[in-house]
Amino acid sequence: MTKTTTRLLATAMLVLSLVASASLAATKTTGKSKVVTGKYPEKRGATPLTPLPDDQNGTNNAGQTKLDGGDIAAINEAQEAFQAVDTRLKTEFHETVPMKAATAALQSAQQKLTSARQAVVEKLLLNPTYATAKAKRDRAQEKLDALRAADQTAPEQLTRAASEVLDAGSILTKMQSEAERNDPALPAANTALADASSKMADMQKQLETSLAGNPDWAAKKKTLDAARAKFTAK
Repeated sequence: MTKTTTRLLATAMLVLSLVASASLAATKTTGKSKVVTGKYPEKRGATPLTPLPDDQNGTNNAGQTKLDGGDIAAINEAQEAFQAVDTRLKTEFHETVPMKAATAALQSAQQKLTSARQAVVEKLLLNPTYATAKAKRDRAQEKLDALRAADQTAPEQLTRAASEVLDAGSILTKMQSEAERNDPALPAANTALADASSKMADMQKQLETSLAGNPDWAAKKKTLDAARAKFTAK
């Protein structure tokens, strides 16, 4: 045997040794041999792999919960049935005379309050002090917008410009709040809105009571709750 042949044999033995060591290490790490399943045929003579049986609790041997498509379909069906009844009853309630009156009263009160506040602002605009403060705030806002749109604006510049807008705006807010307190129309508008809001809250409670007392609504809700509970319990 030549020296070259001896070297080749030694090299081959070393490679085989390394492969065997790597295979042994992988087996110890995973704790089991790798099994390939799917479209590839099994090796001749090997025992066919069979699925592990599921237990009676709806889980397989890996501890995974089985998702029942029937449960999801039941939830969707119950949801649609409940939503149909719920929408119909709410629509009918909102078409009643008391609910229409409460809605109209609330909208009217909101519009009157908005108009009263706008009247206060219009009066303030006639005040030179307020007009000057507003112009200052507007200039500060324009400056801030320009800095934001510019490239490579220093953060310190943005912070300083934003502070100027806030300071100028706080002066306007203070002046407007004081004018609203002294305006004779605003207290009545605020009271009217509070009354209308209270009435609407009472109507909403009546709606909830009406829904809960409707047999069809209650039955559909019970069915939906049961379907959800069955699904989440798994």
